[in-house]
Amino acid sequence: MASISDAYYEWRHGEGIQLSKNFHASEFECHCGTKHVNRIATELIACLQMLRDEYGPIKINSGYRCEVYNEKVGGSFKSQHMLGTAADLHFYNQKDLLFPYSYAHHIGLSVGLYETSNFIHVDVRGEWTCWRGK
Repeated sequence: MASISDAYYEWRHGEGIQLSKNFHASEFECHCGTKHVNRIATELIACLQMLRDEYGPIKINSGYRCEVYNEKVGGSFKSQHMLGTAADLHFYNQKDLLFPYSYAHHIGLSVGLYETSNFIHVDVRGEWTCWRGK
């Protein structure tokens, strides 16, 4: 059953819950396909909603990742995705990602810009960090 626990939304794969005005739990589920519990930080969802309100539709390329899937995609062994505190985002209406990247920084998110792959990484790790990747 979906719940809010210690500032996280938690749910099993396929449970239909609305996390905010524009985001649904299914968008953040681990892509491994198993029925394990998914989790995402409520603070991250609130910040993503602010980004959505400012820049329009956002596709969540990657939200929560279990340890097995994170390893499969070459994620860091300390990946914020495994903690439910990160998301990789594609902005449908933005050709220049510097605008949402800068705004994400402005609202307190840690951000990574991946221009060649056309996405930004955001997380709520508790300390601000910023980078540009490939």
